[in-house]
Amino acid sequence: METATCTLKIDNNANHTIPMMRITPAEYVMLNAIHGEGSVIDLKKDKTLPLGQTLKLGDEGDTAISFTGEKERIAYLYLRRSEANAGIWDKLFPGHNPRIPTKFTEVGVNINKETKRAESHKNVDLSLDEVSEEELEAMTQPAAA
Repeated sequence: METATCTLKIDNNANHTIPMMRITPAEYVMLNAIHGEGSVIDLKKDKTLPLGQTLKLGDEGDTAISFTGEKERIAYLYLRRSEANAGIWDKLFPGHNPRIPTKFTEVGVNINKETKRAESHKNVDLSLDEVSEEELEAMTQPAAA
């Protein structure tokens, strides 16, 4: 199962963010459903963990990476704390034993080693066409001590 690091905008508020580690594709979907589309930013690929390996399940121990284990882990982290969140899992992943995504591409996210923020800056024009030679020289001189 792929995992990633990211920044979560709580309730999609850019002024209230927290870093998150080792989120899974199903967790990515869940976080966007709870906090609003676009609340998971700066997604960066972390590790691919084999099914059967364990992930931390809060203070109560670990859970094996499996479809059932992932459902239990997400329920423990996000669903048990809020009645409003309780029905989200069944809406996102309906059925008694749903197939849970194991890759981010399965949920429509194409990530690589760069963050989305870095990718969003690729189209910024960084040319120096409008800078005079004197300005360029001043910008490249070492700072005076």
